[in-house]
Amino acid sequence: DGPELVAHMRRGEVVVLDRTRGFEMRRVTLPIAATTITADRGEVYAGTSFGAVMRIEDDGTVAFLGTCGAAIRGIAASGTELFLASEGALVWRVDRATCSVTSSFSLVSEPTGIAYEGGALYVGTAQGLIHTYEAASGALVTTRDFGHAISAVAVGVAAADTPYCFGEWSLCPCGAGDPFGGCASMMGVGARLVTYGGASVSTDD
Repeated sequence: DGPELVAHMRRGEVVVLDRTRGFEMRRVTLPIAATTITADRGEVYAGTSFGAVMRIEDDGTVAFLGTCGAAIRGIAASGTELFLASEGALVWRVDRATCSVTSSFSLVSEPTGIAYEGGALYVGTAQGLIHTYEAASGALVTTRDFGHAISAVAVGVAAADTPYCFGEWSLCPCGAGDPFGGCASMMGVGARLVTYGGASVSTDD
């Protein structure tokens, strides 16, 4: 969220762009090449094949936060926690304030990416599956098969309105439900219509 868009380049550079105007705000070369990056609430985090986690500070310096001991395949963030999806089919919970690992839980298969939204973690796999887990407990909620290998997972900007009319299995034709959208299509997911930006015409967002 916010005005920044982050891009990771092959030479270990991370470029922070203004998402509305497209100009470069800052560029940082990481001391270790990243396997994944994420941005949340103005903070940029990078994970590496060595399990190291780094935070890129506003002044362009890189803070080393620690290591989980295995290659990091994805990083997701909530307001208070980071979720590190690593080789060995694990998710590590890290407190954002103290940068300490608070707990971990096992995944059903090796992750290729992870995203967080509204208390749920979405974890992609090379087998084309996206598993949804409860972020608080690590419990598996649903599995969707997209039929193709998934290399990254991302969620859009949260809507300002209240979601409703989710696809309950008992109400959807053929029992094709989706607890996070409308009745599921043949792809296994339901549609979601969301708002974006503010209500003011003058802000043009």
